[in-house]
Amino acid sequence: MDQNNQFEFEQNEQYAPMLTVKNARYFRGRAREALKGNWVTASVMSLVYTLMQILTVAVGVPLMLFMLLATKEAVGTERVLFLFLAVLAGYGLMFAVMIFVIAPLTVGYSHVHLKLIDGQTPEIDSMFSYFKKAYWKSVGIAAWQMLLAFGCTLLVFVAVLFERLLSGWIGDSKLLFAAFFAVFTVAWAALLLFVLYRYIMAPFILAEYPEMRAIDALRSSATLMKGRKWKLFCMQFSFIGWGLVWLLASIVTLGLGGLVGQFVLTAYMQTSLAAFYHEAANRDASKDVEFPSIDPDDYVVD
Repeated sequence: MDQNNQFEFEQNEQYAPMLTVKNARYFRGRAREALKGNWVTASVMSLVYTLMQILTVAVGVPLMLFMLLATKEAVGTERVLFLFLAVLAGYGLMFAVMIFVIAPLTVGYSHVHLKLIDGQTPEIDSMFSYFKKAYWKSVGIAAWQMLLAFGCTLLVFVAVLFERLLSGWIGDSKLLFAAFFAVFTVAWAALLLFVLYRYIMAPFILAEYPEMRAIDALRSSATLMKGRKWKLFCMQFSFIGWGLVWLLASIVTLGLGGLVGQFVLTAYMQTSLAAFYHEAANRDASKDVEFPSIDPDDYVVD
């Protein structure tokens, strides 16, 4: 393979999207195998990652509440403006933390689970390594994902506005509003999931190929997930049983068991996702070539 093109995906329609058919049980089993002897380490890393995500909310909500309290004396249009600015400031700060702090941490978190899949025991500090390498690339990936998610959400507001205009023409109807809300909520969820799964592998790709540009990582993820979105959805949905166990443990132990179980379950699910990426990208074959590619079609043998 040409070294200059080692990171490029090439469409090849003569091969099936998945080289080998694997089901959810396989990926969960692959994750458990990788986590043998590493459950504590992986759970601690999940704890750190979750706490950092909680920080995202923690920095935005107080600002929002402070600004809302400042609007107590305002009335009319001024109060509406202050409310809008409070929400905008709170969410803006949360989005900023997610993009500039959580994004490189997510790439590092993906790197940790790839090491687990490779049979290695990762160090906790390796989760923060992408603040030094590929930082702005990880920021670019997160910014693009959030922009697309915002666009999907914006479509819902446009749909509700259209319903309000339509109700003004034909008369207000609760049934009409309920129908519109149901249809566009389902459409929004489907579109959001499509966008999420299209680019879900970008952090793994950047973790493995930090030299790659952010846009190439996104394009590579889109190509890699072609024909695999439903399979990944089914794999992640298969954890619903464990989710119910976690909920029961939370109720029985008054939250303590659920708190611990959350980090264990998160580690389990993330390792399964890494196993999915490992299989989809055919990483075993890529280890045998000088200039590896993450396009599994590059390793198909006639």
